[in-house]
Amino acid sequence: MWESAGLLHPPRDAAGHRVFGPAEMRDIKIVQLLRQCGLPLPQIGPVLDDLRRTGGPGPLRDAVARRRAELTRRAEAMLEGAAALHRYLTERATAR
Repeated sequence: MWESAGLLHPPRDAAGHRVFGPAEMRDIKIVQLLRQCGLPLPQIGPVLDDLRRTGGPGPLRDAVARRRAELTRRAEAMLEGAAALHRYLTERATAR
């Protein structure tokens, strides 16, 4: 699945079998972790590309921070919506 999405590019041995070395195993683990965070596959590709290019944890840290900020914004919007609905229902109940 991830290979077909263009995320992993494991080399093949002479018999055509995929060979997963340390770099490929790292990439698999990172994809798994980012998927657990809810990041869609199209957003994971650039993170992996940056990680491969830089070799440091910065791109991964940035992706997790962006996801956290997105989830925080969504949670705040949901809470504001719930509060507005509560106010509306409370006002309607007391107006009767």
